Amino acid sequence: MVSGGAALLSLFMCFSSPAVYASDISIYQAAKYGTITLMLMLDTSGSMGDSSIATDYGLSSRCTISSDTASGGYSRDYCSVSASSASTTVKNQCTLNGSSYRCYTRVDRLKDGVFDLLNGNTSKSITALSDDKVIGLSTFSYNGDGNAGYIVVPARRLDATVNGITQRQTLLNAVSNLTANGGTPTAHAYADVGAYMMGTNTLPTYTATNLPIYFSYVSSNKTYYQSCKTYNSSYNGCSSWNSATQTSPLGNGGYTSTAACKVGSNSGTCYNFTGTLLGSNSYSGFPYSSVAWNSNQTAYTAPDSITSQLTSTSTTQCSGQGIYILTDGEPNNSGTSIAQPLMQNALGGSTSYGSALTCSGSLGGTYFQGGTSNAGWACIADFSQLLLNRNIDGSSSTVQKNPLGLSIKTAVVGFGAEFNGIPSYSTALSQQTNISNIDNATITSSYVADVKNAARWGVYGQGGWYLGANSSDVVNSVNSFINTLSTDIPPVTTGSATIPTDKLNPTAVQNYAYFSQFQPTPDKTYQLWQGNLKKYNVLNGYITDASGNSVVDSTGKIVTNTDLWTNSTSTSKAYGGVKGVLPLGANSSNTANRTLLIDRDSSGNTTGTTLNQIDVSYLNTTTDSARGYLLTLLGFAIDPNNLPASTSALISSGELRQIGAVMHSAPILLTSSGTITTNTDGSIGTSNRSDYALFGSTQGLLHVVDAITGTEKFAFVPNEMVTKQKNAFLQYQSTSGGTAALYYGVDAPWEVYSEYVPNADGSLTVGTGMGGATGKQMAYGGLRMGGRSYYALNLQNISSPSIAFHIDPGTSTTSKVWYNGSSTTYKELAFMGQSWSKPSIGWVRWNGSKRLVMFVGGGYDAGGTNGDGTFATDGSRTGYAGYEGTTYSQTNKIGAGMYMFDALTGQLLWWTGANATASNTTAGVQYTTAANMQYSVVSQIKTVDRNSDGLIDHLYFGDLGGQVWRVDLNNNAPAVSAFAKTPVRLLNLNNGQYSPRFYETPGFSTYNSSGTIFGVVSIGSGNLSSPLFDTASSSNSNYNNDAIYNIYDKDVARSDLYNYTTTTSGGTTSYSYSSSMNTHDLTLATSTASPTTSQLLPLTDTTRASNATIVAPYSTTGGWYYAFASSMIQDEKVLSAPLVINNDMYVTTFDGSKDGLSGTCGAGVKGNSFVTQFCMPYGQCSSSVYTSSSFINHTNIGAGIVAPSVGSTNSTGSTRTLVTASGNLSSNRKIYSTSLSLIPQRWYEASQ
Repeated sequence: MVSGGAALLSLFMCFSSPAVYASDISIYQAAKYGTITLMLMLDTSGSMGDSSIATDYGLSSRCTISSDTASGGYSRDYCSVSASSASTTVKNQCTLNGSSYRCYTRVDRLKDGVFDLLNGNTSKSITALSDDKVIGLSTFSYNGDGNAGYIVVPARRLDATVNGITQRQTLLNAVSNLTANGGTPTAHAYADVGAYMMGTNTLPTYTATNLPIYFSYVSSNKTYYQSCKTYNSSYNGCSSWNSATQTSPLGNGGYTSTAACKVGSNSGTCYNFTGTLLGSNSYSGFPYSSVAWNSNQTAYTAPDSITSQLTSTSTTQCSGQGIYILTDGEPNNSGTSIAQPLMQNALGGSTSYGSALTCSGSLGGTYFQGGTSNAGWACIADFSQLLLNRNIDGSSSTVQKNPLGLSIKTAVVGFGAEFNGIPSYSTALSQQTNISNIDNATITSSYVADVKNAARWGVYGQGGWYLGANSSDVVNSVNSFINTLSTDIPPVTTGSATIPTDKLNPTAVQNYAYFSQFQPTPDKTYQLWQGNLKKYNVLNGYITDASGNSVVDSTGKIVTNTDLWTNSTSTSKAYGGVKGVLPLGANSSNTANRTLLIDRDSSGNTTGTTLNQIDVSYLNTTTDSARGYLLTLLGFAIDPNNLPASTSALISSGELRQIGAVMHSAPILLTSSGTITTNTDGSIGTSNRSDYALFGSTQGLLHVVDAITGTEKFAFVPNEMVTKQKNAFLQYQSTSGGTAALYYGVDAPWEVYSEYVPNADGSLTVGTGMGGATGKQMAYGGLRMGGRSYYALNLQNISSPSIAFHIDPGTSTTSKVWYNGSSTTYKELAFMGQSWSKPSIGWVRWNGSKRLVMFVGGGYDAGGTNGDGTFATDGSRTGYAGYEGTTYSQTNKIGAGMYMFDALTGQLLWWTGANATASNTTAGVQYTTAANMQYSVVSQIKTVDRNSDGLIDHLYFGDLGGQVWRVDLNNNAPAVSAFAKTPVRLLNLNNGQYSPRFYETPGFSTYNSSGTIFGVVSIGSGNLSSPLFDTASSSNSNYNNDAIYNIYDKDVARSDLYNYTTTTSGGTTSYSYSSSMNTHDLTLATSTASPTTSQLLPLTDTTRASNATIVAPYSTTGGWYYAFASSMIQDEKVLSAPLVINNDMYVTTFDGSKDGLSGTCGAGVKGNSFVTQFCMPYGQCSSSVYTSSSFINHTNIGAGIVAPSVGSTNSTGSTRTLVTASGNLSSNRKIYSTSLSLIPQRWYEASQ
C-alpha cells in the first residue's frame, strides 16, 4: 500500500520556479525575406578623376600620374609617394607598394570597392554579396554631358543570366569601364533612378488621337515621305512638317493606323498614332537608358522584385528597396525649374502624385533651401520623402504618395576629403540626433551647405549617411544600407507567463500573471533583442488582458491585447507593459526621471558594494569614459563618443526607449508590507500590499517595478555590464555581433528571501516594526550567459537599495567576494562557470548556530578560459563554446560541484565537487571531495527539510554529465568538518558526449510503501543548449531518447543516516559516516524482464495506462523512467522541472520537430511544448483515470519552450490548477484544494 501525504507542498513550490532555459535561441526562426532591391547611383563626374588625388591626399597638383592594372583587369591611375616622406593621410588611405605608397583616384577606389563587394576579398575579410540580392547600376552624368544620369544595368538577381553572362559579371564589366568626366547632375540622375524603380519615366507625356506621325505621297512616279515637325496643342494634328525625302521612316514604327489625307497640295497616306506620346527634355536620362525601357518604349520597366510586391501584401512586408548614392561633390547644373518637372514626371506627372512635389525644401526646416543655387536641393528633399511614401515635410501619410505605394529608401555616401569632419549616421541615434551631429560638425569644404545637405539627405532618406574614402568604406556602407533595407520585417513577439510565489501569504496564489516578452531577430546582426514585461489577470485558470480577452491564441502566438499596466498616455498605449511607462529623460529641475544605480564611481572604477546613481550631471561632472553609454540608459538617444555640449542639449536630444529581452529571468514578487486578513470562506487573504516585480533583462539591467502601475522603482546596472556589453545600452539596431555573440546581460532567474515583523497597526513589514524589530528582504541572483557573478541586494528599504555582497569569480588569485566595502579572496571561486543556478535560500545549523545560507550550483561551461565564453581584447563579448556544442565532452571541471555561502555576508562556508580538495580550498572554508562530480551543475539546488525543524537536511541536483546527486547535511554534526556527508551519486548515465544533460532542478516527493517511507527524485533530461538537436537511430546508437527519470531514494528517510563514528589520534578527533547506501549509481534497464534494485525500469504508453501490474515495484527495482519518442532520437526533450501534486506528476517536454508558429515573412518559433501526466509514485494510473476527460496525455500547450504555471480558479487563490497562456489545459482541468489543513507538516522544500 502506498500513500503520498507529503507530495503536495514539496513540489508545489516548483510550480512557480522558472525553467532554466539554455541557449534556446536556436528555436527562433529567421524571417524569410522577399527581396532586397538596390540601385547603385554612382558619381562619375570629372572631380572623381585625377584631380581628386591632390584634393584627398594633400599632394601637389603636379604629381606624376602613373597607371597599374587591378586584379579585376581595369586600369587605375595613381600618384606615387615615397614611404619616407609620406604624410599620415597618405599612410592611412593609400596603398603601400614596396618603398612607396600608391594614391589612387576616387573613381578607381570606387571600382575597387564595387569589385570587393561583388567578388569578395579574403585579404580584407570581405564576403561577396549573396546571389539573392537584386542589384542594378546607374551613373551620372551620361557621356560626361553634365545634364543627365542614366540606367547602365537594370536591377536583377546577381545570379540571373542575360546572354550567357551573370548579372554579377555584367555589373563588374560595367564598373570596370567607368571613366570620370563632366558635371554632377545629381538631382536629374536621382529622378531617373526613382522613375526606373517605380516603372515611370522622366519625360513629359501626352495623349495623342489619330496624330499623323508620317505622311507619304507619290509624285512623278516617286514616293516621298515627310515626318511631323511640330504637333498641335491637342495632339491630334500636325502643325508643321519636315521637308520631304525619299528615305522611308516607316521601318521605325511608331504609328497605329493609316488614313488617306492631304498635306498642302499633295494627297497621300497619313500614318497616325493613338496613345501616349513622349515629349523631350535634355536633362532626362530616359533616352539613354534603352536597356530599361518597356516594350512600348514609353516608360521604364521596373524591376520584377518590385512589381511582384504590388500583388502580394506578404511580399511587400518582407521586401525592401533603396537607392545608394555615392558622390564626391556638390550637385550642379540644376535648379527648381529643371529638376521639378523631371521628378514630377517620375511620380506620374504634375496632375498625379507629382503634384505634391513643390520643391518647397520644407524638410527639416530650411536646410534644403540653402546650398548652391543650381543644386536642386529643395526638389531632392521633396523627392526623397515621396519615394518613402511620406509627406514632403517628412511626416507619415495616410494616403499613397508615389505610384507604387511602397517605401524606397535613399542612402548617401560622401566620397572625398570635402566630407571629412561629418560624423557618419548611427542607427543607435534618433533621426534628430543624427541631424544635430551634422549641423554641429566643423568642416573645411568650400561648399559647407552642400556637403551637409548631402549628409542630411541620407538621414532623412532613411538609408543613412556615410563617409567614404576607400574600397572598404564602399563595401561597409552598402552592407549597412542593405541591413537598413531589411529592418522593416516585423519579428514575432514571444515569451512565457509566470505566476510568482507570494512570500507574504504562501498559502494563496495571486490572480495575476507576469508575461515576459521579447522579439527574436536571428535574421539580423543585432546582439541585443528587444523585450518587455506585462501584467495580466488570471481568471478561472485563464490568462486574460484588461478587457477579459485572451492574450495568446491556441498556437501560443501573442495577439493584440491591453495589459494591466497600460495607461491612457500615447507612449504607454504604443508599447504597453513596463516599456510603455519607463521613466525616461529629465524633469524641469534637470534631474533624471529614472533611478539608475551602478557599482561604479564617477571615474569609471568599480566600487565593490557601493551604489552610485547615474544622473544628468554625469555629462559634465565626471571623467568616466563610459558616461555617454550610461546616459543613454536614462533615455537620451545620443552618440556616446560625441557627447552633447551642454545639459540642455542632452535633455533636448531624442528619446531612447528600450528594454532588453526578458528571456530567462522570470519575474519574482517582492512584498515590502501588507496586512494578513481572513476571507469569507475562511481562507487567508491579504490587503494594503506594497508589491514590486523584479526581473533581469539582456540589456544588462536588473529592474524593480511597481506591481500596480508597472513603473520602474529603480534599475541596477552591474559594472561588469559596462565592460562586457556597453553597446547593449545603445539603440539595439546599432549592435552588430549577431546571435553568435548575443548579449545576455542579467538573464538568470533570481530569488527573494523575506522576513516580516509586525507593525503597531497589525500589518507586516520587511522594514522596522514594533519595538525596533527589523525584517529582511534580500534578492539573490546571477547573470546566466551574461557572466559568472552572483549579487545579493538588500531591499529592506525599497527606496534605498544596497548591495549586500557580490560574488566575483576570476582566477585563483583574483576571485573575490565583496562585502561592506572590502573584498575577501576565495580561490574556490575560480572553478565556477557562468552563474545559471537560481539561488536556494534557507537555514542550516553551522558550527552550532543557525545560519541563513545560499546554495548555488558550480555553473555553466560556455567555453573560453574560465567558462564564460570568448572575449575581445577590449573585454567585449565575442562568442561562446563549451556545452554550446552538441558533441562537447567536458574535461576541465568548470562549474562542477556546488557552493554554500552565508546569505547575509557572502562568506564562502562550504563547497563540494571534484575540484573541492585541500589544495584548492581557502583556509577556514570547509570542503567535501566528490571525485565523480566533474561536470557543470546549472540548475537550482533542491533543498529538503526532513523533520520540519526549519533546517535544510538534504540537497538534490543533476549535472550536465548525466549524473544525479544527493548531499546529506548534518545539522547536529559534532564539528563543522562533519557538517556534510560525501555526496551520493544516485544515478549514473555518464557516457561522454552522449550523456543525457540535466539542466533542471529535480522534483522530490515522499511516499509510504508497506510502512517504509521513501523519496522519489524526479528529473528530466534534454539538451537545452541545443534544443533542436536530434539524430537518426541508425546514425549513432550511442544517443538515447530523453526521458523523465524517477529514482526511489531508499536512504533519505533512514533513521541511521547520520550515524557516525569518532576517532581520536594524536589529539585530533575526526568523524566518519558509513558509506553504505541502498540507492546509488543506478543505471537503466532496457527491459522489464530481469528487474534489479540497481536499475530503473522502462515505462511505456501501454504500461502507464494501467496500474493492474506495477512495472517498477519499490522493493525490487530502483525506480522507473519514461522515454519520450518522436520523429528522431532526442527530438523531444524535458526542458522544465516536473510538477508533482497529490500523487500526480506533470512533465513538460519540447519537441523541436513540430511546426511551432510562423509570423510575418516566416519569422517564428520552432517546435511545440507538451504536458504529459503520470500517477505517482510508480508512473502508472488506473485505466479509469487514464481515460478520464481530465487526464492530460501529451497535450500541446503552445509553440516554443514554454511550461505551465500553477494558478488558482477562485478569487481567494486557495485552489490550484495548471495554467498556460494558450489555455490548452483549461478544458476539464483537474483542480486541487490547498486549504491550510492540507499543508504537509513533515516534508517540504525548505528554501521557499
